[in-house]
Amino acid sequence: MIEIDRLRFPTDTAVATILKTSGSGIEKARLLFFGIILSA
Repeated sequence: MIEIDRLRFPTDTAVATILKTSGSGIEKARLLFFGIILSA
């Protein structure tokens, strides 16, 4: 689990940092997109 508050830039760039971490960036982007849709 990534603690966004402890990231170097805890604002908008936190999303980019999470997507750049090891693993499938496309899969994480899909999850982020679906989360945005569900929260709207």
